[in-house]
Amino acid sequence: MAALQAEASQKGKHHIVLKCPADLPANTFYQHIGLSLITVVNGSRRKLNVWSLALTTKDRVELLAIGSSQFGHNRPADES
Repeated sequence: MAALQAEASQKGKHHIVLKCPADLPANTFYQHIGLSLITVVNGSRRKLNVWSLALTTKDRVELLAIGSSQFGHNRPADES
């Protein structure tokens, strides 16, 4: 994870964002290593958790302020 964070920072990225099917045990791992669950969206076949890791303290604050709005192209899973 440290190597991914370092590479993302070197490339000027502010967040690491990933999606994972909500029913997989990998979600526990993502939470354990410090990613934050941002929202849940409808995937093509199942619900997907959207996880994010802000790379700096400033980015963490901005991410909290933005919330799930940056994922507006996906309808939240609770809106069927």
